[in-house]
Amino acid sequence: MSISQAGSVPQQRLYEVAVLTTLLVTIYAFLIPQHEPWFDEAQAWLLARDSSLSDLLANRLRYEGHPCLWYLALRLPIGFGLPYAAMNWLSAAFSVMGAIVFWRYAPLPRLFRILFPFTFFLFYQFGVVARSYALLPVLMFLFCTLFPDRLKKPIPFTLTLAAMAQVSVHSALIALCWWLLYLKESRFPLTSFWNDRKQPAVQAAMIFVMGGLFLVYTLVPASDILRPDFFDKDTGTFLRMIFTMWNGPLTEIWPLSLGIFAASLFWFRVRGMLQWYLVPTIVLWLFFGALYGKAWHEGVVFCLWLSAVWLSFLPREGDTTPTEAVKNGRVLMHAAMACLLGFHLQWSLSSAKFDYEHPYSGSKALAEYLKLSNLEKSSIIATQFFSPAILPYFQDNIFLNFNKGKRPSFFWWSNHYSFNDSHEYIAKTAPDLVIVAYKFPDSSPHLTLPNYEKVGAFPGDLYFKDRKIEPETFVLYRRTKSNSLTH
Repeated sequence: MSISQAGSVPQQRLYEVAVLTTLLVTIYAFLIPQHEPWFDEAQAWLLARDSSLSDLLANRLRYEGHPCLWYLALRLPIGFGLPYAAMNWLSAAFSVMGAIVFWRYAPLPRLFRILFPFTFFLFYQFGVVARSYALLPVLMFLFCTLFPDRLKKPIPFTLTLAAMAQVSVHSALIALCWWLLYLKESRFPLTSFWNDRKQPAVQAAMIFVMGGLFLVYTLVPASDILRPDFFDKDTGTFLRMIFTMWNGPLTEIWPLSLGIFAASLFWFRVRGMLQWYLVPTIVLWLFFGALYGKAWHEGVVFCLWLSAVWLSFLPREGDTTPTEAVKNGRVLMHAAMACLLGFHLQWSLSSAKFDYEHPYSGSKALAEYLKLSNLEKSSIIATQFFSPAILPYFQDNIFLNFNKGKRPSFFWWSNHYSFNDSHEYIAKTAPDLVIVAYKFPDSSPHLTLPNYEKVGAFPGDLYFKDRKIEPETFVLYRRTKSNSLTH
């Protein structure tokens, strides 16, 4: 179903959408206040808060590897003076908008249409956790609504793809693949760029090209960027990453994932959607395998699969008298979706329950402790690059060793950034407080310097699907009085 067919939406479905939207908003109202944003969420907020628009677009994003759309969205609540908590409400708002589009327009059978917006990635990972990927479902679903009229109305179709490209590098790859497939399908004459620029198809192409050039301009890595060598991978690592990004978005149990994948390929081929799914999927797998991929990136692959499912259920000529292949494919696809939903709904429930009952990051609790104890004006040194997860709760940078205690407060991924958390530096500076951050196995939550006593630990754990994937814990140490007399 497309937006142009909105008038044909049954009244009953509109009531259904209203009820489901109320339910989703109510769940978020209970869950969002219990979520403690982690470093990646905080970094985006600090970048949007502490950068001018020109500096953000011309300089800062080159160190982040993320396009601009999420940061521009964050500047809205920041501009209105809203607190840090507004970020997660904004993420939830995009999730609700995506769910409304899905419930109203998706041509899937009713039970599947109702349940998919409550699955793990759509509801939790891209709804509660506030990152740029929150924008992806609503834009991909809008793409699906515009897909049937893509040849008649190329400008709104292309604008949606251009917006997708500004969400993440992964969605930019998807948008590029889809746009190239669209050009192939429409047999777009490249000479039209020069012969007739008033044609809607030509104007649409110019929009996409200009958006792509802007994307390249904002993301060309700076010469002094600080990053690990993503290209240092052997064949085994490459293949394991591709396997993870194939299996993870489905069930994580490879025989079941293989069945769902095979059923999907058969159904997409029968419905003429195979290339719209497989081409961008393979490109993403190669990107993750060759460059970089983390657990939450599985959600991009899941959204791509779900969009292909949407497109495959769009009505076509001959559906009134379906062939045997269509009948068999529909049965297989219903079974595949039912199996997948069983896993994703359980992951969604498990993640929501954990986040409601446990801290996702220790940053919020530590910030509240510092405020209640009137310690934010003390001299403070924090270890590890992700300690700025604490800083959005303060108007100023309270860490002496991050940018010399001045704004901007975000971690600048530059070789020229002023940051030092060595024991020698801490001993020489002798701050009132030391925050020891713990996330990786090679780091330690313990401070071995003499004359510092432990005040308290503020634990946190990033939770993914049905398990903890990494801690984000902070331990606070205070200088003892005997030590303070010697400095």
